[in-house]
Amino acid sequence: GSKVVTRQGIYVSADSIWSLVGTFPTDFILSVALSGEGSKVAALGDGKVYTSTNSGATWTSNTPPTGHKVLASSADGTKLVGGGGTLGVVGLMAASVDSGGIWRLLNLPDNWWHSIASSADGSKLAAYGHWGGLITSTNSGATWTSANFSMIGAQAYVVSSADGRRLMAYGWGIFTSSDSGQTWVSNNVPPGFWPSAASSVDG
Repeated sequence: GSKVVTRQGIYVSADSIWSLVGTFPTDFILSVALSGEGSKVAALGDGKVYTSTNSGATWTSNTPPTGHKVLASSADGTKLVGGGGTLGVVGLMAASVDSGGIWRLLNLPDNWWHSIASSADGSKLAAYGHWGGLITSTNSGATWTSANFSMIGAQAYVVSSADGRRLMAYGWGIFTSSDSGQTWVSNNVPPGFWPSAASSVDG
């Protein structure tokens, strides 16, 4: 059935009836990433990455090499990318190919990473940093390219379609790209800050 994440935990729906199937191991959760079918979950909190293979019924914890604040996952839940940083404190970005067991630092300048998005296979990534705007990768973070896109107010977030071609950046406005971030179009939404958005599989 469908799965949804709330502060209380992970709920699954069967015949429009929602049941709590998993709770988080800590109350201080900053970011959550789910696999495509929702059984594999990665959650950030208390300086650790908590992973689950049964929709949050049980958890395993490990400490990444940088204080993650945001997280993205491939559809199968094996490839994770996390970034850190806060206002006045720059952070690094790291990746895992074994569902968070082992992490490696990515070759990127320090930044305050607001958001990271991943394609279904984990090869295409998009990350929005406070300084420099949006960057993209087509090789799971081995190398990165500037998308020459930044948003008013510096703080923005990005989501991706399954194939990584269609991206949506939102914050002080909503912008979309159909070519993996090379060009962008404003959606001319009402003015204001948009705190949340989501994408379908095909974008």
